[in-house]
Amino acid sequence: MFSAEALIEPRLLAAAAAAVIAGLLFLLYVNRRRGYLLLWMAGWVLMAAGMMVLGDAGSVSGNLARFAGLFQTLHVASALAFALSATSMAGAPPWTRRHGVGALVLLGICLALGTPLAGGWGQVPGYLVAATALGVSGARFAQIARREHFAGAGLLALGFAAAAASNLWMVRAVTFASSETVLRLMALNFVAYAIVTLGMHLLIFEDTTRELRLSNRRLEEAREELRGLALTDPLTIVSTCSAGAATSSWSSCPARRVPRPRACTH
Repeated sequence: MFSAEALIEPRLLAAAAAAVIAGLLFLLYVNRRRGYLLLWMAGWVLMAAGMMVLGDAGSVSGNLARFAGLFQTLHVASALAFALSATSMAGAPPWTRRHGVGALVLLGICLALGTPLAGGWGQVPGYLVAATALGVSGARFAQIARREHFAGAGLLALGFAAAAASNLWMVRAVTFASSETVLRLMALNFVAYAIVTLGMHLLIFEDTTRELRLSNRRLEEAREELRGLALTDPLTIVSTCSAGAATSSWSSCPARRVPRPRACTH
């Protein structure tokens, strides 16, 4: 697929880039313990592992054919991690034992069918499942962008939609063994995941800004509540300022009636 004289193999370059992005997300996760950051990091790590499994794809009879099943398994697992990340932004991801069994069955099918014995058709289920998961990711992030008005979520929706379309078109490429189409789809994937990376970092900034805004609002409400408690007697619901003024006026009356100097305390 690629010439032997190529200095940089695209899949190894993609694996290195995915590993760097996962490292940056890990640094962010250390400071902000959020579930979606952990799922994003897992998705990029699985993607890097899948690209490393394929290795040098200069020969179709090499790693690309022998480890196609393992690549599809890692590819589907990465797409599922991205799909769960949108749900986890609203809280803990609703992952049950039934979902785990279903995911294991899907990964087992991808691992079993994506072998040289099945040929190009054995990779079709993996690409279809990955396209579905990425499409779900795009739809969920589009809902978040519409509800929260987050530009980062909109970029994630656009990037995942492009990646889903690329996986659907990849079905035709691997079925008919079109090397030229595969190269074009790799370029499309590069652009799509570049948009995803930008959207992730922008969404983290927007999420942090929203939390700071909500914290400031809660502090302002607490300050107003304390101010109200300080100025109002909770038993009589009378302003302490008016009560204090009345007490001061009453205490000053004996001082005016008696000629001796008196101290007014209250």
